[in-house]
Amino acid sequence: MSISKVRNILIHNFTSSTRAGFLKTVKILFSRWRDRNFDRKYQVETSIQEDPKLLEPDHPSSQDAVIYGPTREQPFLRLFQKVNIDKEGTFVDLGCGKGRAMMLAALYGFKQVKGVEFSSKLCDRARDNLKKFSKQLDFEFHWTVLNENMSSFSIQPDDRVFYFFDPAGDNTLKNCLNAILKDLEKNPRSVFFIYHNNLLKDQNTFNDLLTSFSHKKYEVLGNSFYVYWDEPESMTISSPRSEKDTLKPADF
Repeated sequence: MSISKVRNILIHNFTSSTRAGFLKTVKILFSRWRDRNFDRKYQVETSIQEDPKLLEPDHPSSQDAVIYGPTREQPFLRLFQKVNIDKEGTFVDLGCGKGRAMMLAALYGFKQVKGVEFSSKLCDRARDNLKKFSKQLDFEFHWTVLNENMSSFSIQPDDRVFYFFDPAGDNTLKNCLNAILKDLEKNPRSVFFIYHNNLLKDQNTFNDLLTSFSHKKYEVLGNSFYVYWDEPESMTISSPRSEKDTLKPADF
């Protein structure tokens, strides 16, 4: 691992911890500890952080890229179960990195999962991981990894759940959301947007563009998620009394 890679990742992690606060950081570290056996269990490598700017320094999308880190298994699955996310249609991970969230979506029950990633090197790793992961399962699902920019990827009418784990800067997020909203005008359907960012630094981008969507915040083992949906009656959760809804230990 190069010195510049280590430096960038350490700075990223230190900044994240400082902004998150002590208690939240402890909870996040605990969720990482519980996550330690995922790669070993499924014979994959998704836990090591990567800096796309160093992997693809000459790529035009690298300047707006964010350091890759894996979505944690328990926070993801417990959120999806709590909210009762519909398993029909395709789960789409924007900025899929090494494919961890795609694997978790398959474990949750999606039969169709898709990843979008501008870095060809991360795409290769995601495909290799998904091949190995699939061999460890006793059920089948279909997956695909697109080596495309998330702001201009090929959106399909069956894409129903759009997942973002702090994948890029504000400009790329805006372009991506606008492209999806434009597609929804042409192909109307019920969808979910799920934004996972423990700093929630780009939350306003989602709120500003998804004005016709209801939304609710969840905290799961220190991990922050915003869920946006366009048909409240399709969800089993009750209307929030406040913007923030914390999953209690009993829910685990």
